[in-house]
Amino acid sequence: MARLISDSQIVNLRSNIGADDLYEIRRFAEFAAAFPDQQMGKSLIFLLRDTPNHHLSGKDLIANVRKRCSTSPDLSEITQMISDLFPHIGCACAPSPLEELRIA
Repeated sequence: MARLISDSQIVNLRSNIGADDLYEIRRFAEFAAAFPDQQMGKSLIFLLRDTPNHHLSGKDLIANVRKRCSTSPDLSEITQMISDLFPHIGCACAPSPLEELRIA
């Protein structure tokens, strides 16, 4: 358990960041808190693959998620907790591969 938590946590998702994903991150944070001798990672990076919004910057996509979550008190609380835990939150978006590559 000595290196259970690294400085950067990468969350690999398909298409978008959903409520279920945020709940999973909260569960991870609660689990990590059970090991007080370990320091929580400093960075949370979302890797979104096959996303139709690959033209958006990572900052814009994170801002959109926060805006969507602001309408739900529970999700708003979770996004605030995640922001408090991770000083740096980033996002990288990758488009879907070309149809020719998927068939190959």
